[in-house]
Amino acid sequence: MNKIIKFITGSCLAIGILAGCNNGGSSSSGGGKTTPATTVLVYVIGTNLQSTDGQALANIVEMESVGSTASMNVVIQTGGANESVGAQGINWTHNQRWKVLKGSLQQISDLGADGGAGGNMGSESTLSSFLNWGVKTYPANKYIVVLWDHGGGINSGIGSDEITESSIAVNQIANSLSTVATANKVKFQILGFDACLMATTEVASAFHTAADYMVASQDLEPGGGWAYTPFLTYVTNHPTATGVQIGKAIADGYALKMANEVATLSVVQLSKMPAVISATDAFATAMKSHLSVLADWKQIAYARSRALDFYTAAIFGYSTDLVDMNQFVGLVVNNINKYIAPDLILTTAGDALTDAINQAVVYKVSTKSDDGATGLSVYYPSILATYPAQNYTVNTVTEIGGVPFFAPNYTLATTGLVSSYYNYYFTESTNLVATVTTPTNIGGVVNSSTIDNDFNYVLAAHWNPSCKIQTSTVPCIDAMVQAESVTGGISPTFTVQFNQASGASESWVLLAGKPVVMIPDLAVAKTNKYNLYMIPVYDSNGAPGYLQVEQQPSGEFSITGFQPSAAIPGKTYPIQANAVFTLGAYAAAEGGGYSFFATNQTVKADANRKITITHGSVPSGGSNAFGFVVSDLTGTINVSGSIAY
Repeated sequence: MNKIIKFITGSCLAIGILAGCNNGGSSSSGGGKTTPATTVLVYVIGTNLQSTDGQALANIVEMESVGSTASMNVVIQTGGANESVGAQGINWTHNQRWKVLKGSLQQISDLGADGGAGGNMGSESTLSSFLNWGVKTYPANKYIVVLWDHGGGINSGIGSDEITESSIAVNQIANSLSTVATANKVKFQILGFDACLMATTEVASAFHTAADYMVASQDLEPGGGWAYTPFLTYVTNHPTATGVQIGKAIADGYALKMANEVATLSVVQLSKMPAVISATDAFATAMKSHLSVLADWKQIAYARSRALDFYTAAIFGYSTDLVDMNQFVGLVVNNINKYIAPDLILTTAGDALTDAINQAVVYKVSTKSDDGATGLSVYYPSILATYPAQNYTVNTVTEIGGVPFFAPNYTLATTGLVSSYYNYYFTESTNLVATVTTPTNIGGVVNSSTIDNDFNYVLAAHWNPSCKIQTSTVPCIDAMVQAESVTGGISPTFTVQFNQASGASESWVLLAGKPVVMIPDLAVAKTNKYNLYMIPVYDSNGAPGYLQVEQQPSGEFSITGFQPSAAIPGKTYPIQANAVFTLGAYAAAEGGGYSFFATNQTVKADANRKITITHGSVPSGGSNAFGFVVSDLTGTINVSGSIAY
């Protein structure tokens, strides 16, 4: 009997922006007063990133290493976190404004309680007030604005404020910046995001009329964030620097800081975005002709599953559904031409879109598993059962007037490419969802099943009778590992096998000697020299998430960090010395299906922040059982029946 695994969703963020009237250095105004070259304004919604881990303060301390100078003012607004007066006198439950000095903070004002008299850090009006105040109070030739918080692409915006639980949508941010720019007669040179997942074509399109460049990350950001010391040092030492020069300095400093992490950062020339928008419209039109035929739709779904993806995992049930746009476009064109029929119109449109993106991305850095990233992502659904049919369309229109700021042939409800793709799934789901049979045993060590439809990946699963979870006593799935042996049968039926013999190539993965759920990121594995995996765990605070595991070209495994997967996941955290993690497992849930739970098994990092990953065997005999878990092209998870061994 097949069962569906239930889902949980989540998202993350932080932002930066640079504005200016010109690219000059300091200048003199009437009365001989010198106008600084640059004013930097940082809007810090602390959220749980501050209250739990102090990440906001850590970045503020980096800013203090340079502080305000003769050619640069650095001013910040703080709030939005459940932390009363703490280090340096910041009360994160109030909205406060500060001038950053070298080695300290100077309080300018306390506006009052966040969510009360002080305003709401998660609102457009509070953001606009800060920007207007900053530009008027600290006049300069250029203005750099950094908005610091969680982020998750076009559908997440900034937020949320931990006190008011309010977020600022991308279209609201665009309206705020345009209003401030018009009122103060400035033009933003750089829109930057010190944030997770904000380097998308939709976000860049929202700001192309108000800014010259955007700096942002396609992927999750490690907890350290931008390198503010080299960033601010460059700005104060180069008062005539252009937006692209400052963007490159930000990216280079970030890459150096994140050399041992998985990270990306892109510099996008926003004046090139109208060409990207137009090319996206044309490609969407050409692609839509393939959305009404089952075989064609599947090739697009295969392209989606194999392009570099950011923060989507069907097995965990969350998804920001962001995909590297150039990789996705290239795979769609290749799959249709190779497996369906040559399509000159689609090929031409794809080439034009790829060229437009390459011209817009003027600089990028990436490390480790992200070294295949091309600079801009785009929203395209992968877990279709959780696709919010109307939200995407709403998020890609202006706050005032309801006019789409991104390609309407891609975004519009019902008629847009994204909606059309989902609508075909909705009407043809019985022909798309894959199920897997109960395994049969071959030769005592090989278990074999059949899958009745196209799929993304299949994992071998182990039911352990001694596995104890917090809310149930039923046996749970405490180990999963990729099953590579797959052969085609009568289309679209596939046969999958897993060899449990000791020393076999498909043996189980062990973390500190204990079986674990290890889920492959096939988009990385198929497009990169690295392989990326996820091991679901809970941290010492009981927060669910996963250990990010990277397999090096040498074949060795390394754990690069911990990523929370709560309602508002933050940035990735490095593993701390002697950190303890509770292993997770899947078990039958109320109402049917499987859900993820914490077990009674823990693992501990050593003093060097290492946890050993090996291949080995799991217990056998008694009530131990084996089965398969399949994720199909729609993101649906099915679990086979099990056999004892």
